[in-house]
Amino acid sequence: MARPIKKGLDYFPFDVDIFQEGKIRRLRSRYGNDGIIVYIYLLCDIYRTNGYYAEVDDEYLELAADDLNMSVNTIGQIVQYLLSRSLFDNTLFQSVTCLSSTGIQKRYQEAVKQRGKKNTITVEGKIWLLDKEDTRDFIKVTHEASLSAKNNSISGNNTDISNEKQHKEKESKVKESKVKNKESIGRTPAFSKPSIEEIKAYCIERNNSIDPERFYDYYESNGWMVGRGKMKDWRATVRNWERREKESRNDGRKKPEKKNPYLEMLRKEQMKNDQRGNNENDSNALIGISEPQ
Repeated sequence: MARPIKKGLDYFPFDVDIFQEGKIRRLRSRYGNDGIIVYIYLLCDIYRTNGYYAEVDDEYLELAADDLNMSVNTIGQIVQYLLSRSLFDNTLFQSVTCLSSTGIQKRYQEAVKQRGKKNTITVEGKIWLLDKEDTRDFIKVTHEASLSAKNNSISGNNTDISNEKQHKEKESKVKESKVKNKESIGRTPAFSKPSIEEIKAYCIERNNSIDPERFYDYYESNGWMVGRGKMKDWRATVRNWERREKESRNDGRKKPEKKNPYLEMLRKEQMKNDQRGNNENDSNALIGISEPQ
């Protein structure tokens, strides 16, 4: 079985003068260190997953909020600011709700050039921002085939008319979905608290080892908060617990338990007293002294 083709990167170059750049200084001035942390988090996720972009939806924001201990609304506001300052390409985001930039993609293709010597690197044309002149030879840009190509001959064929109608309906639904995704950035949707049975059913469906009652009790006790914000999607939070549990199992050996030196001293003293008592009993037995009746 062939090994899956790696998409993301293990590391990426980081400019040492990033904190002196005007855009970054304005970001920090407006959002403090939270703004810097969110920006670096997004860069790491882009390079780690797909290599040159990240798709953003409600679940993505929920997981980011949980990882960074921030509210979903704060994450959304910072993302909007990064787009407005061209730290991410706003036109691309408005089109396909993906985060990327020409700088990110230039660094990506530079990072995969050794990989590109062995295999062609395929990228999606609707997301790739670099011109043909700036795209390296080992990068193959794919484009989706048009589903609404016009028939040059005027045949009046009912099948062609039907296909075109279906395509327009599909395009309309896709555009509507994209608009909903974009509108969701920066706002917090209503949350419906799950029951223990719902959590249990979802954990069974996911085939994980999460304890539904423990999950419910934990969030019931803190008002169903994730970080500093209200939970938006409990299923996404279950998946996040699942992911962290797997990472914990992969951490290796369990750290040795720290011993309390005071308790250790008491145990040793007790052992000495017990041993002293045993020795005295043995001596009394040898000389014929018995315990008083």
